[in-house]
Formats: sequence, structure tokens, C-alpha cells
Amino acid sequence: MKKQQAQASKIDQNRQLREAKAIAVTPKAPVVAAPAPPVSSPRAAKSTLCPAHARAVQCRRSAARLGKILGRMRTWVDDDAALVGNARRDLELATLALTRAARGLETLPADWRPTFARGGGSRPTLDVGSQIEIRPKYRKVYDGILEPEDLAALEVIAVSRGGAVVCRNAGNPRLIFPRSHVMLAEVPAVASSPDDDVDEDDDA
Repeated sequence: MKKQQAQASKIDQNRQLREAKAIAVTPKAPVVAAPAPPVSSPRAAKSTLCPAHARAVQCRRSAARLGKILGRMRTWVDDDAALVGNARRDLELATLALTRAARGLETLPADWRPTFARGGGSRPTLDVGSQIEIRPKYRKVYDGILEPEDLAALEVIAVSRGGAVVCRNAGNPRLIFPRSHVMLAEVPAVASSPDDDVDEDDDA
């Protein structure tokens, strides 16, 4: 009798387990992820600064880097104490100069914009008809490409906005060079002939 009751109890437990597994599980509501905050890049933040304030940030960063270098050098103990001392002093002066420059630039208003010089200075304007020549440091670039006579007596016929200079000479009707590769040709001074000099004694 007890054995039959135990079997009936076990059958009842198994049925309850099957019924529990058959109960439908209520689906959970979908989790909506919060929108990620916009990533602010240093370049985007820098672009909102006026040019003077952006240069001030660069000066302060450079001063901080020099300060780190100077801090590492303070522990140096060498026989060349004079040279190391001079280097430390130069770094200190450079750090102070950068900090002073940053403070000066930061005093400009936030809406300040620089006025850029056009022409003049070390790069004069190339007008049509000007005589130009290749800059000395770029002459090797054209070795094996153009003969020396191809680079002589160059006359400007056009200057593009992109910085290209179109020129010609007796042997080439059209040559194009980057603006940075050319400069105004130096016109040699004409030496006066002895016959052109007027002798005041002869006039007397």
C-alpha cells in the first residue's frame, strides 16, 4: 500500500513539473538603448576658436612639453655642467616666451580674424611678362627632364589661382611650374662704358 502511495505521489510531482514548464513565459518589453552622446573631437573644438586663441592653445601645449623636458634635465649631474646649465636656461626662456605669447594672443577678442598679406615680402607678385627663373634649391628637380636652355629666359604668360605659373621662352611655347619653384629673375646691372663717362676737363 505504501509503495503504491509513493508511486502515485511521484507521478503527481512529475505532472506538476510538466505543467510548470508548459506555462507560457510573458515576454519582456524590449530595452531601448539610450542615444549615445555626440563625440566631441579635439579638432572640432579647436575649429570653434578664433585663429589667435587656437595659436595660444598651441603655445601653451608647447610650453608644457618644454616644461617636461626641463623637469627631466634637472636631475642630470654631468661633468659638462656649463653646457647643461645653458641648455636648461634656454629651455626656461623658451617656456616663458611661449607662455607670454599665449597670454598676449588670448587678449584678442573671440571674433578676431587676421588679415593675410597678399604678395610683397619674400614672394612678390608675378605679373604677366615678368622674367623668372627656377629657385636654386629646386633646380636639381629638373635635371634630366629639361635642358638648361629650357630653363633660361622664362617669361610669365599666366598665373593660375592654384599656384601654377605658366611661362615660355624661345625654345618652349608653354612651360608650367609650381609657384614655389620660381622667383623673379635677377636682372644684371649694365656696366657703364668708359666712353660713356663725360670728362669734365674735356668740356672745360
